[in-house]
Amino acid sequence: MRLVDMALGAAVGGGVVGTWLQVQHQRSVQRDQRRERGAEVLAAMKTFVEDLDPGGFTFSFHMDPNIYAEVDRVRLDRLTGRREQFRAKLSVLSVAHPSRDVLSLMNELDKALDETLSEMDNVVDHPHIHFESQLRARVEIDACYRRSQELLSAVPKAY
Repeated sequence: MRLVDMALGAAVGGGVVGTWLQVQHQRSVQRDQRRERGAEVLAAMKTFVEDLDPGGFTFSFHMDPNIYAEVDRVRLDRLTGRREQFRAKLSVLSVAHPSRDVLSLMNELDKALDETLSEMDNVVDHPHIHFESQLRARVEIDACYRRSQELLSAVPKAY
């Protein structure tokens, strides 16, 4: 009877170990897939944030604000369109990630990008505002942009 008990115990123990190994492998595969999807979205976001650099906008600090405002408007509209393309993917990735820290970080990044675009949009839509007001707006734009960069650089570490 002891031999039968030992064999039965070994079979059950082997089954438990086998199941545990299978679960660990499945988790590893899921983690790798999540990282791949995350890398794709983060690469698109990195390029987007680089293209969003306020240094590439004129913000009508030149002689004819109407001409430069039109150029900035076209560029800003393209960036806004690109933003919408990966916004849903960003939301899915952040919600699907098991870490609440990643969700919080992605939400902060989403907000910082929105604030940057909103501040830029405001200046582009009002090319004739007073020069001092433009300077204050530019400081705000730069601060929002730097926050976006900081958050984006933190995401891969948390992910």
